[in-house]
Amino acid sequence: MTRARPRASLRRRHRLALAFGLGAALGLGALAAPGIASADDPKAQAKEYYAFGARAFEAGQFRAAAKAFDAAYRLVPRSALLFSAGQALRRQYALDHQPDDLKNAIDYYRRYTGETGELPRRGEAAAALAELEPMAQRLGLAGGAAPADPKAPPPVAPGPVPGTSALGVIMVSSSVKGAKATLDGKPVEMPLSAEVPPGKHVIKLSAAGYFDLEREVQIAAGASFATDLQLKQKPARLAIETESHAEITLDGRPLGTTPLAAPLEVSPGTRRLVVSDTGHHPYVADLDFKPDATTEVPVELESTVQRDASIGLFVVAGAGAVAGGVLAGVAMYNQNRATRIDTARESGNITDDDRRAYDAALVRRDDYRRWSAVAFTGAGVVGVTGLFLFLIDSPEVTEPPRKDEGPADEPSETPADEPLEMGLAPAAPGAEVGASLSLRF
Repeated sequence: MTRARPRASLRRRHRLALAFGLGAALGLGALAAPGIASADDPKAQAKEYYAFGARAFEAGQFRAAAKAFDAAYRLVPRSALLFSAGQALRRQYALDHQPDDLKNAIDYYRRYTGETGELPRRGEAAAALAELEPMAQRLGLAGGAAPADPKAPPPVAPGPVPGTSALGVIMVSSSVKGAKATLDGKPVEMPLSAEVPPGKHVIKLSAAGYFDLEREVQIAAGASFATDLQLKQKPARLAIETESHAEITLDGRPLGTTPLAAPLEVSPGTRRLVVSDTGHHPYVADLDFKPDATTEVPVELESTVQRDASIGLFVVAGAGAVAGGVLAGVAMYNQNRATRIDTARESGNITDDDRRAYDAALVRRDDYRRWSAVAFTGAGVVGVTGLFLFLIDSPEVTEPPRKDEGPADEPSETPADEPLEMGLAPAAPGAEVGASLSLRF
């Protein structure tokens, strides 16, 4: 279906007028539990309507957004919601020029300017009326008549916006981009705003990387229901490929040691991984973990100079011990030779050469004993030094500045008693009706 283009005069006005925001300062008290607001808590219900309206506005479902803002106002009459509803219908009129949207947008702006108290957007609402009322007059709409008495704005009945007498209304939104929904088993567009027959209805929400969520709601004839569903992300998985029995920490939290029996489950988002082991330079990396995906990290820890030196000293000590053993063996050989000559001397069967050999064997025995003692002593000193260097070789993990200090990409709850604010700004200089929407909690 082809949509009609806005009139040239309206496009020119949008270039100037759409720089202002669609503001809704809506202090609604403490949050209800995510999912379904209690029917006994109008503030929690109003927050659900507001959340749906904000997401519907962002998705270009301006009529649904206006209806949700109006429902929130009926529950908690914050004047900024009237301004938001007027903005939504003004955008809708710019798209398809339906007279009812123009008339209702004017009505919301008038009701906003007729509110008492501080109205931060009063000037913007007045400018919008100055633009829209002449259009309504040219079309012969009642909305183009003289503004109503600001001291007596049209009354708004309490309670949510009703559906038709025989049907109810379901409004469902979610902060997860690309979420897919079904209503009673049939695919529907998100954000969802649909009239349904009274009775039980099943809403199912799914998105890649998130656990599916299913809600059953009971709708009465003529009633409406709004909910902003939050999906829970599936965990990411971390697999470390290394032979070293190293310690693993993620964002400073110990996770275990390698080798791992199975991949570790971690929260999605940008995390700092540190793999460390004594005698090795630590491995430090900032990794982006995706929901329901496994990140495999091959880690080869490089030994430190101190560890290499200690191993070298162990080798030297071992060589010294071997040398000491060899020298001790040679000393023992000379001792045995001298003993044999001495035994022969006691029997009287030795020559002068034997006596000289006896004396030489004793000299060599003593020399080799001294050299063996020196070798063993040196090996012990070197070995103890190597052991000391080995035991104290625990290098400190010095982490470089993080590339991303932001939190995990997860939906966050609205702090209690903090106002909600929604702003509208042109997407680019000279834009006609394009805009970007930000929702701050």
